[in-house]
Amino acid sequence: MVGVLCCPVEVSPPPRQLQAYGMWSWSQWLLDKAKASGKVPLLMNLDETSVPLEFTHARGNVVNTIFGRKIKDLPKQKASRTAIRCFFTHVAIICNDSAIQPLLPQVLFIAAKHLPWQLWSAIQASLPKNVFVRRQKSGWSNMEQHQIILRVLKLALGPVLPGRQPILSFDCAPIHLQPDVIALLGELDIWWYLIPKKLTWLLQPCDTHAFAKYKRYIKRLWMDKLAASSGRRNVYEIVQIVVGAIRHVFQGIKWKYAFQENGLMEDMKATSKYILSQLEWKELPPIVAQPPSMDLSLIHISEPTRPY
Repeated sequence: MVGVLCCPVEVSPPPRQLQAYGMWSWSQWLLDKAKASGKVPLLMNLDETSVPLEFTHARGNVVNTIFGRKIKDLPKQKASRTAIRCFFTHVAIICNDSAIQPLLPQVLFIAAKHLPWQLWSAIQASLPKNVFVRRQKSGWSNMEQHQIILRVLKLALGPVLPGRQPILSFDCAPIHLQPDVIALLGELDIWWYLIPKKLTWLLQPCDTHAFAKYKRYIKRLWMDKLAASSGRRNVYEIVQIVVGAIRHVFQGIKWKYAFQENGLMEDMKATSKYILSQLEWKELPPIVAQPPSMDLSLIHISEPTRPY
């Protein structure tokens, strides 16, 4: 990872411990640096998740017999094979300040083949100020779009930045680590650190606390609408459901506890016992706040490559 774990015993720690320690060392150094500058850290986490256009995997109960007689025509959800395989991407950002959360951009990427121009125009007219729908060739983000998101984020934070220092965490996806992206973060004065590869499920706030609640809300509203009317949902309706989930989940829940439980705030005593157990620690070792080394290679691998 990016930090050097000091220990008198010459035995390599498990890779998970080394990576988590390095991330915490890096994040604590940034928190100390912000405090020294007289600013309040604004902790943010950026991550992507996929959302299906058809929730054919939703669970429920179906009665197939009445008084011992089988029902011939069981209820079916109409969905083409193409629709079942179709997903769009939501680039989400959460922060530790519930008053600022409604300002953070939430960006949806939908493939053009699923979003005709007329429908896209209707969607644009219905969106709140912090939600953006990007119509492009594929439903995935890319480096250029990622840079636009970062610029929009800085603009959105403009009114609340005095006295605050934005600190952004994200995973090791290739588009996050391109030289142009890293240079842009410096230009925008957004400090950053990386969530280690293969530990996002354990340490990244969006993954550990937000996305499961978000998708449960979408699925419930989607199934409610399906039960209330006949026929398939169209993209416009799905986007409206997602906007509702953004308001209800991302903006309706305080995420400070997510950063606390993942050990990403100044007081690390609130780090969850579940995380410690997964890292095979009975208690959290002393974390030495220090900047990352120039070699970030340990983030991308599961085994340490140098002694400590």
